[in-house]
Amino acid sequence: MLQWIAWDVRKLEVLSPPRKGGSLSWFHHSCPAKQRIMLHMESAVQRLLQNDMLTADAIDKADEASIRSLIYPVGFYTRKASNLKKIATICLAKYDGDIPSSLEELLLLPGIGPKMAHLVMNIGWNNVQGICVDTHVHRICNRLGWVSRPGRKQTSTPEQTREALQLWLPKEEWVPINPLLVGFGQTICTPLRPCCDKCGVHKLCPSAFKETMLKKS
Repeated sequence: MLQWIAWDVRKLEVLSPPRKGGSLSWFHHSCPAKQRIMLHMESAVQRLLQNDMLTADAIDKADEASIRSLIYPVGFYTRKASNLKKIATICLAKYDGDIPSSLEELLLLPGIGPKMAHLVMNIGWNNVQGICVDTHVHRICNRLGWVSRPGRKQTSTPEQTREALQLWLPKEEWVPINPLLVGFGQTICTPLRPCCDKCGVHKLCPSAFKETMLKKS
């Protein structure tokens, strides 16, 4: 049986080892802090493991306060603890303690959106059906001019970005693009005041320094 916590963040490193070639390899030079960014999530998973709480049965039996204390300080830890309890109950009742094996069923779970559903399919079932697009991937792809929609230069939602990106990005890059761009977006290409002067690819970016110049003017 698949280990229940299929979205164990440590597995991201297995799926996206340092790449020496390929169209996405240059991002590694711009986000050396990627490993540190994952530290809180990795520590939370480790604490769950140490307390034998990586199964649906264990999560279902635990009280919500205990789950909150183990996953803190992961972002939105209170909401995530509540959702973990609800998901555990559903997985025990409908999937014999395992996780759903289809994108459609995953999307019915509390707190699971398209990004996480695709991530679980990729990691948990080794079934790549789409790109995991979060706010960082959405923002960076638009800044780089990688995506657009009919009549517009940019996409307006992560789902539109995913659909546009999948039209041209080779499928072998669908998995590694998320951890690469997330680290890059948290350290260099940030939502406010992006560090264009520290970016190794600013010469290739049509949006480089534009936000900085707008603020100065």
